[in-house]
Amino acid sequence: MKRLKSLAILLLLTGCTLPGSVPPSVKIGLIAPFEGLYRAEGYDALYAVKMAVLEVNASRELGEYRLELVALDDRNSPAEAVVAAGKVSLDPDVVGAIGHLSEETTLAALPIYARHHLPLIIPIPLLESELGKGAFEPHWPEILCSEGKVLVFSCPGSAVYKEILSSCPTKDVDFYCYPEFPPNPQNYRIVFWPGDSLTGAEVLLRLRSNGFKGEFWGRPDLCSLPFKALAGEKGSWCFGGEREPDPNFAQEYRKISGTEPGPFAWPAYLAAKSLIMAMKEASAGGKITREKVWRKFASP
Repeated sequence: MKRLKSLAILLLLTGCTLPGSVPPSVKIGLIAPFEGLYRAEGYDALYAVKMAVLEVNASRELGEYRLELVALDDRNSPAEAVVAAGKVSLDPDVVGAIGHLSEETTLAALPIYARHHLPLIIPIPLLESELGKGAFEPHWPEILCSEGKVLVFSCPGSAVYKEILSSCPTKDVDFYCYPEFPPNPQNYRIVFWPGDSLTGAEVLLRLRSNGFKGEFWGRPDLCSLPFKALAGEKGSWCFGGEREPDPNFAQEYRKISGTEPGPFAWPAYLAAKSLIMAMKEASAGGKITREKVWRKFASP
């Protein structure tokens, strides 16, 4: 079968309508890798967003509106991300988008969304970058700083360093610029690792051998099976927006996908629910539009 560079999935409401009538529809976009090395991450997110769309159509939360999902492949490539962002932005029925799944692809595509005033909900935080107007992501430092004494592997002046320092009491966090290591890692409740998973596995193994018994936090791939194979355990928390998914989430996810949810499923689901809530609030004022949805996120 010929591989497709992009795919579009339309999830239609199956509820009752008057004979000959067609309920108005509104669309959201998901841009993620669906082909290539990172396709598993893309489908992990896809099934979760699909689940959110099915739920809102079944509950009729958007009133007369039927919600559709348009999913486009960016192959985790910045160049492909720009192309996919352009395609979804040019569809006037798309009022918000979810994506991308890496820092590089997100940053490459951000100017496209901004140019077309399409609000972008990013499932995972971009640790090293500042977002422009119209892009919205989970704000994670407050969660991190509420858990006790924290060790952060980040160099002075980095975006991670500045973000955490602005949100955490200095008495609760210590910074080490890798490959520097703390002399007593057993004193920390949480270690935050913002880097790649391969080095992160080495860091965790070293910490454990030196007496660290706390939790290891970081990017979503720290909660993946490949990371567990390297480190002997998964990360404790990986930017899911909450510590644990809703108890029913995994069960419903399996019904749709036939597989267990991976590290990108819960963040993508929360991003979709956040976007749907903004659409629901926008619908109270009449027609759902991009501008109305964007204002729901942009307002304090």
